[in-house]
Amino acid sequence: MGLKAQAESAWEEALEKDSRHPEATYNLGLSRWRSSRMDDTPLLARLGEISAERPNDWWPRYLLAQVHWERGDCASAVELLETITGCAGRSDKAQLLLEQTVKNLPRSRRCLCTVEDGHGFAIGFDGRSVQSVVLSGDGRLALSAGRDETLRLWEVSSGSCLRTFEGHKSGLRAAALSADSRFALSGSGDGTIRLWFLDWELEDKQLADWDERARPFLEVFLTLNTPYFEEPAKGNWFRKLLGRPPIFERRGKPTWTDADFQQLLHTLGC
Repeated sequence: MGLKAQAESAWEEALEKDSRHPEATYNLGLSRWRSSRMDDTPLLARLGEISAERPNDWWPRYLLAQVHWERGDCASAVELLETITGCAGRSDKAQLLLEQTVKNLPRSRRCLCTVEDGHGFAIGFDGRSVQSVVLSGDGRLALSAGRDETLRLWEVSSGSCLRTFEGHKSGLRAAALSADSRFALSGSGDGTIRLWFLDWELEDKQLADWDERARPFLEVFLTLNTPYFEEPAKGNWFRKLLGRPPIFERRGKPTWTDADFQQLLHTLGC
């Protein structure tokens, strides 16, 4: 049995004797979380319970702050550490951790905004909830699947719902966006999967300044969509005499299909 297994066995033994043992709870939970054998939710919950049961003991709160720090939630870590700054017997490492978390707070994970009443109800009430949320690759859009049988497209910057998709006969279980955000996929409890086409203008766009970087793409596009014409006979008679193929050149007005133009837009947007 390896050292890690021996350590976990010792922590389990300690918890059998004292189910609220702070160090054993922290070490065993952290070991299992780091090895993907559990998520951080039960570890946070258990340390939170131990901290609440020992309001005059700063140590469980420090261990809980350590978990928040490791999972990237500096805001929660700072909130806990600030409550123990004046506790008797507090170690200097609590102050050091507080300084680290405050320094990294601007780059840590945190809630930027909360969207409420998105699916026509307060999330978590009357048995309904949002089951799945995905972000577009550029971070501008979010897609949510709700148990109210709707799929909703959101603008992340404003938190506004841009469009609601209806058609399923039961609550949605999952949602996915294609890499280019042109298609959405939704799975429902009615046993169906629906593919949605999202390639439409989400809002009126303001005219943008010309970007010179687009010029070569446009030149190639227009060239490829200009028809070929054979040069006049006076330009090809000598080539024909030598048995060589005639020379063709592109002339006239370029023409293209909607599919061609959509491909150009996709190229410019990449």
